[in-house]
Amino acid sequence: MMRYKLRNKLTGIIFGKYDLKKIAKNKLVHDEKFVSGLEIIYYNEIMIFISIVIGLLSILFTFNSLFAIIPLIISMYLIFLSLELELIFLTDERIIIEKRGILEKILNTQSELSLSLDQIAVLKYSRAPFHRQLLYISLIGLIINFIIISVISDLLLILFLSAISFVLFYMLWFGLRLNKRSIELSVIGINLPVGIGRSKGAPMSFLVDIQEMVFERIHHISHSDTDSGIKYQVSEFPLQFSSKAKAIIEKLKDPFQQHLIKVIDQNNINIDGLYLHCHRFEKSVIDKTIQELKHKNLIVEKDDKLVIK
Repeated sequence: MMRYKLRNKLTGIIFGKYDLKKIAKNKLVHDEKFVSGLEIIYYNEIMIFISIVIGLLSILFTFNSLFAIIPLIISMYLIFLSLELELIFLTDERIIIEKRGILEKILNTQSELSLSLDQIAVLKYSRAPFHRQLLYISLIGLIINFIIISVISDLLLILFLSAISFVLFYMLWFGLRLNKRSIELSVIGINLPVGIGRSKGAPMSFLVDIQEMVFERIHHISHSDTDSGIKYQVSEFPLQFSSKAKAIIEKLKDPFQQHLIKVIDQNNINIDGLYLHCHRFEKSVIDKTIQELKHKNLIVEKDDKLVIK
């Protein structure tokens, strides 16, 4: 948790403070709902290290020559190239990928890709790439520590090196990125797959969210029956019915009760509007069914509108 807070503060200095949920709310349209978000910070560790060395050397020699300021500019430019922020938002309708670099921040422009979940044909994922720099450092450090501990007898030094080894083991585990995945989305109309976390990986929880949203839209169950002249059908697409309505419809056995739940869920409607919508039925039948649904604590009247509870 501390690592994420520190990371967010550092990226906030470069890219400006941001909140995933607040940004997501500004991107939602109509009745779209935000499911989860992800931020991936891309940085080239070697380029940052080189730029820092060049920057420090240029500062040392700036006092002797004004030409030494040129390496400082090069150093800043290398840092500029080595950092990029990618924000991914998952809603019940789309996946939105926004990229932010320092240039986008300076020019106040956006680089954004919006994919409809219905367009995703294939979802493929694999192990996230290793963090090679951390693996090299941790493995070399562990080997050196093991050699030193095996030849010394100083208890205090052994305890100190053991503590360092514990940190190196954590670095090794983090470098393996075992809890992250590289996600590839094959999208209809786009020749090349759209990648999420190709180099840094995406958390397993975000992958599970994508799977649930994509396959929920593919999977559907239809029920049909006839009673009192009503033919009803329930399709489990999120855009057609809310999750509350689907759960209620599956439990109810009366076709007309199911029909009213559908109408109430899909329309901002009051009782008079319900009369017009179900004009083929007597008002007494509609009133009785509404009372039954209220008695079952399934619907309520709120601001003169019928809503699912």
